[in-house]
Parts: sequence; structure tokens; C-alpha cells
Amino acid sequence: VRVCLGNKFGFDCNYECSTNCVGGSYYCDTFSGFCQKGCEDGYVGHRCEHSCTNGTYGAGCTETCSLGCGGLENDCSPVNGTCTFGCAHGFQGETCKESCSNGTFGENCLQKCSVGCGGLENLCNSIDGSCVYDCDPGFEGEMCNESK
Repeated sequence: VRVCLGNKFGFDCNYECSTNCVGGSYYCDTFSGFCQKGCEDGYVGHRCEHSCTNGTYGAGCTETCSLGCGGLENDCSPVNGTCTFGCAHGFQGETCKESCSNGTFGENCLQKCSVGCGGLENLCNSIDGSCVYDCDPGFEGEMCNESK
């Protein structure tokens, strides 16, 4: 049996070991190319040749991308779950799993609810900013931001 060198594997050592093996290509079986210690986060397969797909990420692709990720398919990094297109309106945080805190709304929760929203905390819908309760006296409109 031939021993392959230089991150190669196979009968004639003519295949390249994956760089996605835990510990690097050093832990690649020189005959089969299998990653002996498993795959780095974001990869699966005996040779760690497949990136996570279908809204998954992490070790063994077992974590699910947040529904708070923006974009059409809630895409996120296969390695750490960071949302590819940022957060959908109403969500915040690196992986967009946190809802907006009270008094904020919109993309990454950067907008403030109108001071005209009724109630003690000026609560509004975390997605579109419409007020949860009636407007305070002197204000009108869906977002209670128009003077009467």
C-alpha cells in the first residue's frame, strides 16, 4: 500500500484531500479521502465535499437558518448562520432570531415607533410601524404620526 504525501489520497495519490476536514487535510485518510475527525461547520459528506443547503448551517448542517433572515429563502451562512441578506423587517441580531424590542420596528429594528402611538410604551407593529393601540390625543393615521 502506497502512502500519499502532500494532502493527496487514492491508489495513485492523484486526488486532493478536502480542506473542510476538522483539523485540516492532515486528517484525511490517504486511501479513501474520508475526513477522520469529521467536517468543519458548514460541510457534510465523508470527504466534507458538500456545503450545507436548504436553509441549514453548523456542525453536520443540523441548525436551521432563522425565519427572520431577509431574502426569498431565508438564506444564511452555512458555517455560522449569519443571514446572507440581513434581517427581515421586525428582526435583529447576527442571526436575526431576535424580534424587535418594544418601541422599534423595520429593517434591523432601527426605526422608532411614533411618539403618537397610544399606550404607556408607544407600542407599534415590529414590521411596519403601525400602532398597536389607538393614537394619543392630537395624532392620527395608521402610524399616529400625523397631527390632527
